[in-house]
Amino acid sequence: MKPKARKRLIRFLILLPASLVLLVIIATAILYFQQQRLVNLAINELNKQLPGELVVGSSNISPFGNYPYVSIRLNNVQFYAGKQKTHKPIYEAERMYISFSLPDILKQQYRVKAIVLRNGHLDLVQDNSGNLNVVEALRLRQIKLYWQQTVTRGNWTSTLKK
Repeated sequence: MKPKARKRLIRFLILLPASLVLLVIIATAILYFQQQRLVNLAINELNKQLPGELVVGSSNISPFGNYPYVSIRLNNVQFYAGKQKTHKPIYEAERMYISFSLPDILKQQYRVKAIVLRNGHLDLVQDNSGNLNVVEALRLRQIKLYWQQTVTRGNWTSTLKK
């Protein structure tokens, strides 16, 4: 191999990983500086559209919390059935990750790719007409649920339609 070609190959092999690392750093910086604005915007918009109320304790950036996506980690998340917070929340989670793809962040298009809840509980209540509280509060449509119980080795699948 000619020295000039070898030099170009080495330069390419160094620049490629360096540019990928730089892209990750830029995306993380954009998300870090926009995080509070995005979280407040998203929570306010959700609370306008939902009959329930979403409450978040704090938030921080989590670049590898839900790899391969860059995530915003919401701490102490609670969701109430109504706008008044007089009753017990329908669900609570210690952590909730809202994940975005790196290319979307660089384009400043914040499309949610994944939502992950950790260390929490979900209280499902069915009223006399057969409606589940979470379906009414979140306005879930065409959602497929799968439940597996490892102790009794039982499982069931259900589809929520509205």
